[in-house]
Amino acid sequence: MDALEIEAARVVNSFYMGRIIQRDGMKASDGSHDYDIELPDGRIIALEVTSAADPERMALLSELSKTPSIPSSLEHDWLVSVWDVRNEPHVNIKRLVKKTEPRLSTLVRHGVTEIDKVSLDRKRHVPRDVCYELASLGVARARTLTLANPGEVREIFFSYAGGVTSHQGILNQLIEQTTKANAAKLAVANAAERHLFVWVTALGRPDVELAMFSNWLPVNSPAIAPGIDVVWAATLETPGFCQQRIRRLWRVRREGPWESLPLPFGIAD
Repeated sequence: MDALEIEAARVVNSFYMGRIIQRDGMKASDGSHDYDIELPDGRIIALEVTSAADPERMALLSELSKTPSIPSSLEHDWLVSVWDVRNEPHVNIKRLVKKTEPRLSTLVRHGVTEIDKVSLDRKRHVPRDVCYELASLGVARARTLTLANPGEVREIFFSYAGGVTSHQGILNQLIEQTTKANAAKLAVANAAERHLFVWVTALGRPDVELAMFSNWLPVNSPAIAPGIDVVWAATLETPGFCQQRIRRLWRVRREGPWESLPLPFGIAD
């Protein structure tokens, strides 16, 4: 059982003081929602929990996670430092890994230890053709982290460096897409109300997380798909040593306005 699923059920139940019943387990039927919340008066809230994610972004992050740091080959013994290479979205990872190292060699021979798109025009001694080739490969920034001592492995680390932009209506767009994707499962639930809880994280949807971080509560309501009555959206604080805490908790009912909710006692602390 996912920890964030349990947390979402606890958050919702803190507003109703009911009893949480897990539905989506080993014995649950296919397509079952995650939880029932049995209210004190006997009514049932069906709850489905999901996390917002951009499929293309998550695919890239998954591919990068499988890409090991690559040691410098013997023919490029010039690589006297450990390099950090940040790449843009929508890149060919295999091509990037194969073609980056020899171009870094040229930078090293010219005494360059860091390059990015912003500083390109300020460094006259930098070989422009190599920089543009790196940019065409999808490199947003490359820099040395530390010098490698004799005998140590000289490595290149690749990571994601996508920028983030946002706007006020982006949360509604996400909710409309997410409710469509989860409506069928909730529509068949035998319940008085059907709720969808959406975790919005900087990893899965940084643009929406930024909008919520900026406290841009949408003025308009999303078009919630039929079969869902209430949508919850929550973001997390920066991870601490022991746990993650909720930063924002918003809720919208069908055809109702967005509301910013107080963080439940015992959940956020």
